[in-house]
Amino acid sequence: MHSLLALDEICPVTLLDPVPDRADGGHSVLRPLYEASAHHYRGPAVAPVLSDGWSGRIVSTYARDIMRDLARSFTPAAGPVLCPCGAEAEPAAVEELCVRAADPAALPGVLDLLERRLTAHSHVVGDRPTAADVEVWAALVRRDSPGHAAGHPALWSHVRRLTAHPAFGRHLSGRPT
Repeated sequence: MHSLLALDEICPVTLLDPVPDRADGGHSVLRPLYEASAHHYRGPAVAPVLSDGWSGRIVSTYARDIMRDLARSFTPAAGPVLCPCGAEAEPAAVEELCVRAADPAALPGVLDLLERRLTAHSHVVGDRPTAADVEVWAALVRRDSPGHAAGHPALWSHVRRLTAHPAFGRHLSGRPT
């Protein structure tokens, strides 16, 4: 989402090592943000975090809220409108599908539904990219399950097409595309 919206200059991002550097499963670099946000915070300092650079406090730690906030607050003049006003229901439904996809029993049905959507349209919710495409891409790449590609050619073609886009592919360093 951050890359698609070209926010590098406006809203810098720090990418963390996927393996936390603290015994509690947190990241040392995030500890000051958590401590500024909650006096005597004792839990792990985990990502994702959207923080206010001025106060040093955390604004949100929920990935979907962070993505939605970025998409609604920063719409580039020439870029995609990832959260179109008045059309929130369909992308929200796709986000819920992505949550269900984490359940191995539900995954085949979710993939079938996404396949039907992408057979009818160029993107998950119509014919232009939305936050739903970002969510689906992240869920499938995180799952790293190319074995499911055989029965879902439109879906995996879509994932490969998004991965070829620099806003997506650059986040997969060291992983096959």
